[in-house]
Amino acid sequence: MRASTARQLARTALSARRCYAKPVDVPITGHPPTAPQPTPSISLPTPPPRPKDSAHDELKASLSKRLLDSTLPQTSPTFSQLLTQLDDRAGFEIQETLSNGNRGTSLPLDDVSKSLVTVAHVFPSADPTASRAVYATGFAIGDGSLVVTCAHPFHQLAAATRSFDGVAQMRGLRDGRCVVIGCEGDVIPVVEVASHLVVGDLVILRVAKPIQPLPVDPYPSPTGTTVLHFDAGRPDPSTGAPHGTWVQSELALYQDRRGREAETGTYDELNTLLFRATPSQGSSGAPVLAKPSNAVIGIVRGTEVTYHDRKLRGFGTPAEALFHAFKLV
Repeated sequence: MRASTARQLARTALSARRCYAKPVDVPITGHPPTAPQPTPSISLPTPPPRPKDSAHDELKASLSKRLLDSTLPQTSPTFSQLLTQLDDRAGFEIQETLSNGNRGTSLPLDDVSKSLVTVAHVFPSADPTASRAVYATGFAIGDGSLVVTCAHPFHQLAAATRSFDGVAQMRGLRDGRCVVIGCEGDVIPVVEVASHLVVGDLVILRVAKPIQPLPVDPYPSPTGTTVLHFDAGRPDPSTGAPHGTWVQSELALYQDRRGREAETGTYDELNTLLFRATPSQGSSGAPVLAKPSNAVIGIVRGTEVTYHDRKLRGFGTPAEALFHAFKLV
């Protein structure tokens, strides 16, 4: 067979295997679509006006006025500076030691409550209706100049101050202050962020005036232990002092960072403790005490629903995490 004939047969076979799509003009018959009809407007009922919280408004106005009338705005760090310190002091080791408080205290609960404070984030304004205040709970440790509370209120307020108006946003960050209010209603300025435990959602604040400290137990209590947690109500409307009740509960279980059940006395990481009571809003940063020693074994963070039994429980950070922010003996 000639070479030219072989090449021609190969081209013929190749063209038979390839099938290319070609556009075909097909007439379309039918009726044109109808014009869309306007959607009828639905009138939604007007929600009832939100009831005014006179106690909250009174406390907010009182704190705002006390800040504006004092020299605190000139001597304490701004909210913007505190947010910067939160980032800079993440995992920072305080050059002090925290004593072992597993023996607890013999003080009655009324005297233990003197170690509690209201952590108030205040954005003052000359117009009382324009001022804002958010409250959490805390307690003193160490030599009394350090206050433990939760870090998430700082981040929530940082998000709340964001605005399309850059001037208003900077004004809020500049004028906002964080103060602690003792059991007698005395306003104590926050000097600095001493340390920020990111994983535990904890922040340790250094304050200008010492407060009666609570003993901290470095050893996690076993599940089933009877515990007390401070359930914070609304702070006193005239002074802002902490106001609430001690609620007895039971330590239900521990969890690691992935939410798996962990056990004491093993190499399991104890990242979260859960107790059967449900703390109310504003209790973030409150202590969890072991009975009968009244030593701090945890810090309240909020409530959550456990997956295995679908029950609402309170959760917090084990107190042993606080020792990670201090020097070891």
